[in-house]
Amino acid sequence: MAATRLRVTALLLLLLLSFLTLAAHADDMAAVNAIFNAAGAGMSGGGLLEPVCSRAGISCEYGRVVHIEYSQCSDPPASTMLEGTLHSALGSLAYLQTLNFSCNNLRGAIPSALTNLQRLTALDLSFNSRLRSRVPQHLFRIPSIHTLRISNAGLYGNLPTSPQNYSTTLRHLELAHNLLSDSLPNALTAMRNLESLDLSFNRFTSNIPNFLSAINSLRTLDLSFNRFSGKLPWGLASQHNLLHLKIAGNLITDFIPSVFSQMSSLKLMDLSHNRLYNSIPAAILNMHSLEELHLHHNYLTGAFPSVADSSYRNLKHLDVSHNRLTGDFPTTLHHLDRLTHINLGWNRMYSSVPTNLRELDLQHLDLSHNSLYGTLGVSAKHALYAQNNGFDGVLASVFSDAAKAPQKVLDLSYNLLYTLSPFQNMHHTERVNLGHNSIEQGIPATFLVDGAGGVARAKHLDLSFNRIDGDLAPLRQLTALTSLDLTWNRLDGGVPTWVSELTGLRRLHLEANKLGGTVPGELFARSTLQHVDLSNNGLTGPIPDLTNCPAVLSLANNSLGGALPASVLNCRSTLTDLDLSRNNFTGPIPNVLSQFSFLNRLDLNRNYFSSSIPTGLGALRSLRALDLSYNHLEGSVPTDLGSRLTLKSLALGGNRLSGQIPFLLAKFPRASFRPDNWKLCGTPLRSCSMR
Repeated sequence: MAATRLRVTALLLLLLLSFLTLAAHADDMAAVNAIFNAAGAGMSGGGLLEPVCSRAGISCEYGRVVHIEYSQCSDPPASTMLEGTLHSALGSLAYLQTLNFSCNNLRGAIPSALTNLQRLTALDLSFNSRLRSRVPQHLFRIPSIHTLRISNAGLYGNLPTSPQNYSTTLRHLELAHNLLSDSLPNALTAMRNLESLDLSFNRFTSNIPNFLSAINSLRTLDLSFNRFSGKLPWGLASQHNLLHLKIAGNLITDFIPSVFSQMSSLKLMDLSHNRLYNSIPAAILNMHSLEELHLHHNYLTGAFPSVADSSYRNLKHLDVSHNRLTGDFPTTLHHLDRLTHINLGWNRMYSSVPTNLRELDLQHLDLSHNSLYGTLGVSAKHALYAQNNGFDGVLASVFSDAAKAPQKVLDLSYNLLYTLSPFQNMHHTERVNLGHNSIEQGIPATFLVDGAGGVARAKHLDLSFNRIDGDLAPLRQLTALTSLDLTWNRLDGGVPTWVSELTGLRRLHLEANKLGGTVPGELFARSTLQHVDLSNNGLTGPIPDLTNCPAVLSLANNSLGGALPASVLNCRSTLTDLDLSRNNFTGPIPNVLSQFSFLNRLDLNRNYFSSSIPTGLGALRSLRALDLSYNHLEGSVPTDLGSRLTLKSLALGGNRLSGQIPFLLAKFPRASFRPDNWKLCGTPLRSCSMR
């Protein structure tokens, strides 16, 4: 019997606890309903038993609301986007500990009643760009606040200047991507327990103050992309707890102080996009804890410093690109044996590249836009950028190990390479650019065949501006291609019909070769091809039926002839750029061209088109450039041709046009209508009254 009474008592207590968990206090329920009604996600009212605490995003303890998590950034996101205002009733939720309204579309001011929330530890109003209010001075002094995030909220004005406006409990303050301005106040030091401060992407000015070093608890400091000027804050060198220092994107004019190497815990240093000068201190590269160093886009000069041989360094990511570094390539860089990403591009280094870099397990290597020369003997697993140098060869052993061949990008364009033979084991390389070299002869099977480790799975292949000869047949096995560029080579034979088999091909550039024969109709059998350039070859015959039409089509400077096919009408909703210049086309210019509403450029110059300029071309709302020069066109210039303000370039010379130039075309120079067209008059030519 006693046991039964105990079970009944326990059940009643459980029911009471459940009731207290689900049933909100009357004051809290009224406040929540007011808050969400004002915010634009109304919650119906009701009595004491209204289950406010069971609603998604709201948590209660003993009937009091303690957590509100209503964010579009959550997983899963909140059911309704909040697009209203913040209600002052928030200040009456006396037991509220966390409030997250991030990633909504709230507008208006942040209510000062939030300072009443004595238990509030975390507030997140980030990504509400329509709040657009002055910096809420009261928020920084909420007694128990631990985390305050109001990034990307349209805040403007200055930070509080009085220490009394900052709570000593604040540990994380994020106000990034706002419109905050003026200098940083000394009162920030009142937040003596602050661990992370993010004021990036604002409009702060003046110097970065040294007093920030007084916040000894600071672990992350991000002042990137403001308008700070002057010197670097040398006082930060005493920050032994600092892990991340970001001062990128400012107007700092200084040299990098060696004392920064005293930040013994620092893992990331980003001083990029400033005006730093002089050389890179060797002490910075020898920091034991540093994992990422970003010094790119500055004015650093001199040679890259020597790196001591040591086993106690953790540097993984090094970027000193876009500076003015000179001298030899650093021969001791391999001592940083944990490096995976190196970017030395856009400097002025002049030497060969030491092969000892192969000792590193590199994922990304950028040597581009220097004056490096000799035989390249290094690679990287993910991407290798070495374009715009003077490399005249590649060691075959570089690509002999499939594990170290680039899997995503290989760019050796604008060098002096003369053969494709070394490039093997590139089974997974997606983007290969060897354009603008001196590669001769045909394309070897080892470069193409998948079984031989070739580029058979490449998506983008650029071999333009070389001296490659032979026909295109070997390229048939590149079935994964989306872009193929063989511009300015010595390829002969015809345009292959098997191009239609490359189902993913989007861009085809074969201009300036020695291709002959006709344009195959199979080329336009698929709708995936978006950019076709066969100009400057020896193609003959008519244009085939255009079953599908690319956005850009250039057949210029060939020996094509005949009338334009009626199927050109199929291009009216896709074509943006059509160049048929310097051919032998005859007959009238089709009137259907006036239906090409997306056409930006039409070039038909130096053909044998006759009759008149079709009316309706002026209705093309996107047309920016029109060249009909050097044909056999007669009659008047259509009055609607200048009706679109988008038309910026016009060439009608070399024809037999007559009559008055429409008034709206008077803005174009004389060269737009000359030579010939002697019967044309009106501005910018002679007056029609002088005929």
